[in-house]
Amino acid sequence: MLNELGGGAGEDIATAFAPLLDAAGRIGMADSSEYDYSGKLNQEFKTYQDNDPLRGFTEAKALLTTELVGLGTVVGGVTIAL
Repeated sequence: MLNELGGGAGEDIATAFAPLLDAAGRIGMADSSEYDYSGKLNQEFKTYQDNDPLRGFTEAKALLTTELVGLGTVVGGVTIAL
């Protein structure tokens, strides 16, 4: 396969791919339990939400936007019906 990729003896491409294959092997055999963040990310996000000074403003803006879209739908529907 390396001969076909390199279009020649394949030795140059094999040396170029060796570090990549090494790294892939280490990543594939790594212990995934060291990357277990279950629960921690939810807790961090909850802390962020609780301490976000713009949270009330953002929620009010979203609610207002939703209500205005609903009002536009009702007004637009009445206009079309007339």
